[in-house]
Amino acid sequence: MKSCRHFFSAFAILLVIAVTAGCSKDPNVKKQKYLESGEKYFAAQKYREAVIQFSNAIQTDPNFAEAHYQLARAYLRLGNWKNGYAELSRTVELQPDNVKARLDLGNFLLAAHQINDAANSSNIALQKDPENPDVLALAANVEAAKQDNAAAVDYIQKAIQLAPNRDDLYANRALFELHLGRNADAEASLKKAIEVAPKSAHNYVNLASFYQQQKNFAAAQQTFQSALQIDPKNVPAIIGFTKFYLSQGKRSEAEKVVLDGKSALGNDPSGYRLAADFYLGTGDFGKATEQYAALYQLRPKDLDAKKAYIELLLQQGRVDQAQKLTDEILKDNTKDSLANIYEADLELRAGKTADSITRLQRVIKDEPDNARAHFLLGVALDRNGNLDQAEKEWREAVRLNPNMITGYEALARLALRTANTDLLATSAEQIIRLHPQDASGYLLRAAAESSQKQSERADADIQKAIALAPQSSAGYITLAKLRLSQRKFSDARTNFQLALDRDPSSSEAVAGIAQLYVAQKQIPQAIQFLEAQIAKSPNNSAFHYILGALQLQERDITAASSSFQKAVDMDNSNFPALFQLGRLDLAQGDFDKASQQWNTWVQKDSKNPTPYWLLGRLEDSKNNWQQAQDYYRKALQLKSDFAPAANDLAYSMLLHGGDPDVALSLAQAARRALPDSPNSADTLALAYMQKKVYASAVDLLQDAIKKSPANATYEYHLGLAYQQIGNSVEARKHLTKALTVDPKFPQAADARKTLQQL
Repeated sequence: MKSCRHFFSAFAILLVIAVTAGCSKDPNVKKQKYLESGEKYFAAQKYREAVIQFSNAIQTDPNFAEAHYQLARAYLRLGNWKNGYAELSRTVELQPDNVKARLDLGNFLLAAHQINDAANSSNIALQKDPENPDVLALAANVEAAKQDNAAAVDYIQKAIQLAPNRDDLYANRALFELHLGRNADAEASLKKAIEVAPKSAHNYVNLASFYQQQKNFAAAQQTFQSALQIDPKNVPAIIGFTKFYLSQGKRSEAEKVVLDGKSALGNDPSGYRLAADFYLGTGDFGKATEQYAALYQLRPKDLDAKKAYIELLLQQGRVDQAQKLTDEILKDNTKDSLANIYEADLELRAGKTADSITRLQRVIKDEPDNARAHFLLGVALDRNGNLDQAEKEWREAVRLNPNMITGYEALARLALRTANTDLLATSAEQIIRLHPQDASGYLLRAAAESSQKQSERADADIQKAIALAPQSSAGYITLAKLRLSQRKFSDARTNFQLALDRDPSSSEAVAGIAQLYVAQKQIPQAIQFLEAQIAKSPNNSAFHYILGALQLQERDITAASSSFQKAVDMDNSNFPALFQLGRLDLAQGDFDKASQQWNTWVQKDSKNPTPYWLLGRLEDSKNNWQQAQDYYRKALQLKSDFAPAANDLAYSMLLHGGDPDVALSLAQAARRALPDSPNSADTLALAYMQKKVYASAVDLLQDAIKKSPANATYEYHLGLAYQQIGNSVEARKHLTKALTVDPKFPQAADARKTLQQL
């Protein structure tokens, strides 16, 4: 009996297993379980987990419309608009009569400003359920978007008749009435919303905002206070009241509202975020960081708070702390895109440009629509000297995120560096669109207009910038430069002085005034002016550099060298001063000291091709042509289109038996970039002579001599070119001229020998 009982018990277990297995294999049961599980996660606000479960339901049955709809809702809660829209579209495709999905789709399209598509969704929903207040509210909002506020009021009135206790409908009606200029009606509607839902702080916030807009500040203040008395934890009320006080210039009162709200919210992270946002908005980055530091201590696993904290640390250059937190995120999830962007930023700051580029390219491979990754990749490529690719990445960043002002600012800076007027103008337009109250966009547009000889437009934009930021020196400097280009020297001087009054350390203003003295051949007065400015700001490196440049024009080499040295002593990253010191050392035959100056520059600015090119020229002057070529190549590795290095490398290769085809290609590239340079004409002529294209060489050398008539080398080369085409008279003439200009130029012996042969 015992064994029999065990047999039947085992059989029962097997039967239960068989039945369970049978149920689990039923796709209808399976998909329903996934749906119910997803709904539980959704209710618990675990939207990522909900996405997984709804997706599992759809894998079981691709035509499961309810799962598509719930997946859309989860995606929208996560801010994944692209997938949310796709799932809503799929839902209404599978269930054309699903009014809820039609409503959500219509509201989504309306938010995306796709008004015609939203209207189509609204019309279908109206046909399916014309007595639904939410459908009527959507129809009202569509009409308002089409600027037909009267029709919007009609629709919302019908919705109110169907649902007279819905406070949100009265708030909607108030908005439409405001657009129609019916302020009294709007106020009545907002008060009706409060009457219907007297415990809703949101309705008080709406009424307070209305009063603020109508400049009834006493009523606005009282209504905001009522909102917070009803619900001290209401975040929109806290934000609204804070902004109200800030608009009144009452910062301390605004701060109290924020801190009271934070206190009411207790350990709710939103309280810390409110305080941090307030301090950020008022420019107190230190206190904002303190709020996120406290939140991090309170909730170290709060990923959003940790990322916001990292952002602030990076803004303040606190890289060690930012690195620690970034490492924590990447330890848990190596694929976290934002953490990888932080890491790439940190790598850039540490000079690991190649690593940063590789990391960002991986992020973009996984997330091609990540605008921030494209932007930072542009920064890294720019740092690496690849301007074309940097521009491409920045353009892609603003295409993906048309409101990314940092992208337009990067493009504007690039346009200034490359003299791309069209790019500068379009970037400035976008900056103005995004920040119409910021002076910088108008100044950038003025720079583009000045380059296009549109002086009146430039003048208007500069005046607008000055009106927006009257205490900033930037507008006056830009206006002074415009007046300088118009040869209105007195006005230029006035505006440079206005800039200097606002910013006594402005090197641009000081340089501008010095330039005016030079233009009027008053260099001693310019030097006196600089000395007076240095007496006021003795530690300003730029002022010492400008003084040195003026002393150099007066041929006071000793004084100039002393000024440049002081500039470098105060700021060893003053590269123009390092350049001039090296030049002066070279002119005095002190090659070692010149090399030391420019090697210092290389150490401080290793991604800049200019010091490598200068060191190459230095080695050339010492007849160390192989080492010179190494420096030129290093400069071209950093910036492939760096024309001075391309020109000098080509010249060195032509003189010392390098590949003539490579030399010709380099010389042609240099000539394209430097079409007015006699040096580039001479190099390309020499390349043509090696290729036996003598007629082209003659044309280039004649152009070079026209621009630099006292250059023995150009005359010598032209004499050789004429010799090769059989014109002995012209050959003798130019070889003789070369020796007359400089009897000891480097090829003088060869010139005499060729003359004897002729």
